[in-house]
Amino acid sequence: MILVLLVLATFGAQAVLTVPGAPPWASSTLLPLVWVVWLAMQPEERHPFIVAIVLGLVWDALFEPVIGPGGIAFSAALLVVMWLAMHVADRSPLAWGGGGAIAAASTLLVRHVALVPLGLAGRIDAAPLLRSIGLTAGWCLIVGWIVQANLAGHWRRLRARKLR
Repeated sequence: MILVLLVLATFGAQAVLTVPGAPPWASSTLLPLVWVVWLAMQPEERHPFIVAIVLGLVWDALFEPVIGPGGIAFSAALLVVMWLAMHVADRSPLAWGGGGAIAAASTLLVRHVALVPLGLAGRIDAAPLLRSIGLTAGWCLIVGWIVQANLAGHWRRLRARKLR
């Protein structure tokens, strides 16, 4: 249940970042892609592609003119990051950041290719693409650091000590 709330909070924060009047770089960070990286870093996760497709469809419903390309793009990003995570046994924050960069790049490019047949694809500009990749990688790096720090475990141990 807490994971669902965290996912909803991530989408809510993304919606806040895309409001008119926000700095142009704010909407470049693809916050929900951290869940794609998380799915790739969890080899025991059941049905990760279904979760990635649902995340992408929610993205489409909230931020895109049509439903579908986000589901395709998020699942393609999961496929690429999961393949890399299988071959690189690193789960450090740096791996999370690299996974975020690769997920952002593949999501944006696959989304663009999926929008081409619909006539909705714009031009790909290098500066916004690189900004989005960098900011998303930084966001995933921060989340990876929080996961590695195991703050929840420290909190449980502290509470257990206080109860004695």
